[in-house]
Amino acid sequence: MIKKLAWIIYGLGFGIIITGCGHNYVSARVEPGDDISSIKTVAVLSFENLTKFHEAGKIVADLLATELYISGRFKVMERTEALAICAEEGIRIPEAMDAGYARILGEKLGVDGVFIGSVSEYWYRIYREEDEEVEPAVGINARLISVATGDVVWAASVTRSSYDLLMSQKDPLNRIAQLSVMEMLDTLL
Repeated sequence: MIKKLAWIIYGLGFGIIITGCGHNYVSARVEPGDDISSIKTVAVLSFENLTKFHEAGKIVADLLATELYISGRFKVMERTEALAICAEEGIRIPEAMDAGYARILGEKLGVDGVFIGSVSEYWYRIYREEDEEVEPAVGINARLISVATGDVVWAASVTRSSYDLLMSQKDPLNRIAQLSVMEMLDTLL
């Protein structure tokens, strides 16, 4: 009995060490009904950047567009195409956008849905004060707006960081952002 308990404790300890110690939190809501099933084409606009990292909003929006394209669930309008259409029409795209404005833009772009959101964290943060050890950390909030109704039909938020007890090298910041986007989309697709 004691031998069996010792093996269980060793196994649990080894499992914890092998899986690392990254942290992540995802919350999401999908609005019930047919609103999402009627959305076939989407535009992903630059996300509002609430970080010190200069292009975080564009980087995360591009990661989201790429993962949506890979999923095959939606036809995705390129961000550059959306910007070109808006420039032709004389429409300014604000960095921070509400559902009403996203709906208007979606109508002009000829899409069924518009992804908007913000990046609240995109940086390396100190997780161990004594030696100033850092870890990559990402915080993303995203919403899918139905152009037909102007309603938010899906929303998700993710916070993720990564560090590993066994390795001194951490995942790159962009990899943490990509994993975060994939986790968010798992709640939609």
